[in-house]
Amino acid sequence: QISGCEIPSQVCTFQGLQKLSGINATNKIVESIGNLTQLKNLAIYKVKEDQGKKLCDSIKKTTSLFSLDISSISEDEPLHLESLVSSPPYLEDVWLLGHLERLPPWMKLGLYFSNLAQNPFFSLKSPPNLLWLKLYDAYDGTELRCYTSIFLKLKTLIIMNLANLRSIVVEEGALPNLQTLSICECPDFRRVGEGVRRLATLKLLNLNGVSHEMVNSIGKGERE
Repeated sequence: QISGCEIPSQVCTFQGLQKLSGINATNKIVESIGNLTQLKNLAIYKVKEDQGKKLCDSIKKTTSLFSLDISSISEDEPLHLESLVSSPPYLEDVWLLGHLERLPPWMKLGLYFSNLAQNPFFSLKSPPNLLWLKLYDAYDGTELRCYTSIFLKLKTLIIMNLANLRSIVVEEGALPNLQTLSICECPDFRRVGEGVRRLATLKLLNLNGVSHEMVNSIGKGERE
């Protein structure tokens, strides 16, 4: 997991501060971040499970926040962000590193080492306004299935470093606005289902670091 710097909580008295990056979470820091009402960028690391709710309470007060980066203290430590029902109004860029049980309702989201044993599109609630989603080493399964009527506004889906992933299946009606699909560093990935080919809005399909079988199938026009 990412480690930052230990800093005194007095930094949260600088009310004009706009960027606070690379700090480790302490109870006092977590409780005091809400004082930084002008904050636009926050990166906080080593967050413990029992600090999640207080961190959400503080984030609610940072109404100018644009970018948020949260890392748990270990890969298995849950990040409890459920109490942040609505995100700050200008928040667009979110990176989460840790174990998640459900997705927070934000517009841009990156999931890292989230230890999802089940299909993330099944086990996590779909945020209605999500536009950008990145899964990095966040799922251990072999098939990624996109269910009907999920991620209705999603435009970009990036899948990286899923070592066991072999295929992606898009059911009819799923991802109706997807424009970019990137599958990178998934060495066992070998099959794009017919549903991906039917995505009328898809403009860019990026395949990098996938199996030779996958690359050859694109050329041969493989069908599901």
